[in-house]
Amino acid sequence: MGWHATNAEEKWMPRALWGPVHDTYGVYEIVHEMDPKFVEMYGSDIVKSIPAGSIYFGGTDPGRFLVSAFSESHSEGRPFFTLTQNALADPSYLDYAADMYGGKIKLADTNDSQQCFSNYLADAQMRLRHDQEHPNEPRQIRPGEGVHFDEQGHVQVDGQVSVMAINAMLAKVIFDKNSDREFFVEESFPLDWMFPNLTPNG
Repeated sequence: MGWHATNAEEKWMPRALWGPVHDTYGVYEIVHEMDPKFVEMYGSDIVKSIPAGSIYFGGTDPGRFLVSAFSESHSEGRPFFTLTQNALADPSYLDYAADMYGGKIKLADTNDSQQCFSNYLADAQMRLRHDQEHPNEPRQIRPGEGVHFDEQGHVQVDGQVSVMAINAMLAKVIFDKNSDREFFVEESFPLDWMFPNLTPNG
């Protein structure tokens, strides 16, 4: 989902530092909790299995943070570029990724983010209207998807399922913009558009 700083946190930590601090703390937390031999196996085995120059989406905390830690240089994308599909809807994460990789790979930008959010809202509104107008037909709003109309009749969305739907759209933008590169994904939440493209690795 990404790390969103509170107003109090913003006073003592500039926005530009959130990404590096989160990456660093993520590694510390996993190393503190996981048996060292499994830390080594997990991080190094994944890094060895991915060709140089690829784009890797790490979904779980170990799949994101340990792979970053075991890379030759996470910040320079060596041997490959590590992103997390779970935080793409967070503007501060997109800024962080752009600071690291913007000159090397094509990333989603503010316009892409706004377009994906608008597209999701329009689709969610259409599906919500269907469910209200056709209560005897199968529901189109997914379980756990927080979609509702406010008092003014505007569609409102919240919750993990909705955020991951927007993350999925932004991951697709990055996939489409970098069609000359190989992609690898360590899944946390399944992203439906990826299914036709997936084959096991290693």
